[in-house]
Amino acid sequence: MDENSETSPLESTAQSTVEEYSTFRHQVPDIDEEGQSDAYAYHGENIILVHPMYDESRPLTAQVEEIYDDDENNDNEKPAEINIMDSIQNNPLFDRFQRTLKEHLLKIQKQLTEEIASLDNQLAESDREREELGAKLYDLQCVVDGQRSQIHNLNTEILNVSKKRQSHEESVVTLKRDFNQKSNNYKEAKRIHNEMLQELDNLQALEIEISKWNKEVKDEITVAKRIVSKDAQEKEKQAEEKRKMDIFLFNLDQEVRRREIELANINEQIAEQDVIIEDLNRSLADANSDLEILQNEHKRLFQSWREVIVAITQRDKVLTKSKDELHKEHQIQKVLQANIDKTRKATIREKETFDKMSNLKNRIVNDLMALERDFERDSDQNQKVLEQIEAFNALLEKTDEDFKQARSEGLVVENHLKRLRLQIERQNRQKYTLEEQILELLQDQISSDKASDYRAKLLRETQAKRRQLEINLSNTEGQLAMALLDLEKWKSVVARAKENIDRLEKEHDDIDEVSRSIDKDINDVKVQIEAKMRKLTLLNKELDRLIQLAGGQEINPLDMKVLELEKSIDETDQEIQNAQQFWLTLQSNVVNLSQKRTHQLNEIIIARKQLLVIEQRALKIESDLAKLQNENKETIRSLNILNNQFAQLNGRLYDKKKNHEKAEHQCQMTHQEINNRLEESEMVILQLEETIAQIQAEIEETKYIVMEKHHEALSWETKFKMAVETKKYRDVELASSSEIAMMKAEIHRMEVRHAQLKRAQEKLLQDLDNSVHQRGHIFDSANSREKISGYNTSKSRSIIQHKINEMKNKIKQLSHEITAAENGLVDIVGQQRKLESELETKKQELEDEHLQDKLIQEEIEQGMLLKQENLENIVRKQHRAKCYRKLLNTCQPYKRRNESTVNQEFERQLEAHEHLINIVEGLQQEFPDQKYVTTKILQTLKG
Repeated sequence: MDENSETSPLESTAQSTVEEYSTFRHQVPDIDEEGQSDAYAYHGENIILVHPMYDESRPLTAQVEEIYDDDENNDNEKPAEINIMDSIQNNPLFDRFQRTLKEHLLKIQKQLTEEIASLDNQLAESDREREELGAKLYDLQCVVDGQRSQIHNLNTEILNVSKKRQSHEESVVTLKRDFNQKSNNYKEAKRIHNEMLQELDNLQALEIEISKWNKEVKDEITVAKRIVSKDAQEKEKQAEEKRKMDIFLFNLDQEVRRREIELANINEQIAEQDVIIEDLNRSLADANSDLEILQNEHKRLFQSWREVIVAITQRDKVLTKSKDELHKEHQIQKVLQANIDKTRKATIREKETFDKMSNLKNRIVNDLMALERDFERDSDQNQKVLEQIEAFNALLEKTDEDFKQARSEGLVVENHLKRLRLQIERQNRQKYTLEEQILELLQDQISSDKASDYRAKLLRETQAKRRQLEINLSNTEGQLAMALLDLEKWKSVVARAKENIDRLEKEHDDIDEVSRSIDKDINDVKVQIEAKMRKLTLLNKELDRLIQLAGGQEINPLDMKVLELEKSIDETDQEIQNAQQFWLTLQSNVVNLSQKRTHQLNEIIIARKQLLVIEQRALKIESDLAKLQNENKETIRSLNILNNQFAQLNGRLYDKKKNHEKAEHQCQMTHQEINNRLEESEMVILQLEETIAQIQAEIEETKYIVMEKHHEALSWETKFKMAVETKKYRDVELASSSEIAMMKAEIHRMEVRHAQLKRAQEKLLQDLDNSVHQRGHIFDSANSREKISGYNTSKSRSIIQHKINEMKNKIKQLSHEITAAENGLVDIVGQQRKLESELETKKQELEDEHLQDKLIQEEIEQGMLLKQENLENIVRKQHRAKCYRKLLNTCQPYKRRNESTVNQEFERQLEAHEHLINIVEGLQQEFPDQKYVTTKILQTLKG
């Protein structure tokens, strides 16, 4: 009892430097030599002795006051013991204990001050870095907001450009339809021209054949005059066969030429289609190569973007780890600072930090929610922008292909028109020469022929017909406009052109087979002709031999003359018959030629008219093409501008994506950090709950021990009083017996008591020294354990420092990239200013429109209010009239009421009415947006 009462004030003096504590503490029990356990608060590298009656769930100041009150009660209960302890404290024997205790406490204080200074420096550096990162984050958020507004403006511009492009595409479609129509007209005119050329070639070939036949007839007549034929019928048959063969060969030659011309036309059409197909294949190959290049570029960009994302994630991981370490160090420093300061200030500071952390947590949660909403909105906007960009790319590729195709088709049309003009001029020259030749031949034939009158009559009739045809041509010029309407029907021919190409290819193959068979027939005919020519030469030789034989015979001259005359008569008859047949053929040919010539003249006149129309349309097409080329240049220039803007937009979008990804990763890391903090705080809370439960159990045990000690002290106190009373009683008895013996006995007893007290004092000093040494030993063991556990932390700190250095290098690299991007954005500033000026004008126009809309809305509301007022007046008057009619029609007598009651009721209703009006006016002032509704209510109330 005495030892416990004597050591408690000394332990309280040792614990005076550590009155405050932190919420984050760990209780470390250490068992001394006597088997008793003392409670120690663990914090960082220090072990602090804690009062055994400490309750963590209650405020520290209240517990300290209760402890001091208990000490005061104990002082009041035991004044003798406290006086003894005061004397012990003032005893010079305790100087050694006080010196050792002071050295120990100064050592602990020095270590704590050094750790606090280092943690203050680290905390200041971390605060500075945090402020720098916050400023950078704020700048990046400002940049992101500006880029978001720029993207919105550029989206509006892209929509306007797309609308313009659609209008241009519609105009291109109309022009292309006109061009297809004109190309169809040109093809039809070319077909007619080829048919005319074919007929002209047939006429030329017929003329050449007629001249050849004339020469052959003349040669045969001369040969027949010199040859005496025995078998005239056989010669006539041979001549007839020869003429038939010549006619067959002539017809065959004409058919072959016609087929060759058709084949050449088909080949030209096939060549044109091949050129068009080659152009389309070339454009398709270019488009495929561009698409492959874009896909490769897209893959490369995605790969680089993934690498950037991986680097950013690594940087964020390192940053989160460093932030965790800094946060831990910051918390440790706060706890140490709280342990050094006074208890009340520490509790207030901890409350403030807790409030700040809760506010910070709420603010971070709100920021995370806002960032998630921004991220979702930005992701949706980015998706829309990407879809629009893909649509614009497709439209641009389509317009490029359409413009290239229109340009190539325009060049083809110009070339066809030039060739058509040259062919028409050549055909006109040939026509004039042919007409002159035909007239000369007809004049020669008319002058030399017996049937000149008949031919003159035919010529007069043909001239009259020609005049009539010219008159008809003048009439057909009016009908040509109607014929042009028929050209619209040729559009269906264009649709069938592709089918006709396939069909013509098949026909071409069939014609090739037919031409091969005809070649075979021609070769067979040539073989027959050669065989007949060989027979003819043999017959001529036989005739010469017979003539020689006849010349060698002796014949009467008269007989010879008769024979000669008979031969000449036969020959002249034969010549007359041949000439008559030839004349008939010539007459039939002349009639056919005249008919063909009239038909050809009609077709030539029609072709001239069509050519004039085609030339006019060609001029119109050329003007349209010039306009289209100018528009094409403007569209190309606008497309180049749009491509540049699109590239700039891609750069901005890339920067925005980069910044957005950075912000997203930062948000994720902060979210992860907060979650980790919450988990750590939850773990700490669970540990604290466990420690609280342990402390409560220990408090219950200590309470039980204190109660036992208290009961023991009360029993000792009663024993002590009884001993004092017995001593007094004995002293009285001894004093009554012998005073000197009593004094000696008292002196002996005092010496014995003094020796006992000296031994007790020495034991107490030894115990105190042992307690100080045990405290130092505990402190040293705790430091060693902390150093052993801190070795791993030092390793982790070195790794974290290395990662922080790498992170700083990456941050420097990113800062360089940001400066480069800012330099690149300088070029965009001008365009941004232009866009801002346009945006200001649009905003001004929009504000004007809003003002106009508001004015119109106010006018509408005023009109509605007037309408309602008039309607209410009408309804009120009708109701009043209805009441008057009801009063007139009622047969019941009127109920008389007192005037005072009527006035009171009227005043009450007026007060209620005014109260309602005041309420509505107050609502109108509080809610000006609902002015229309409140004015309607006021109007009804005031009416």
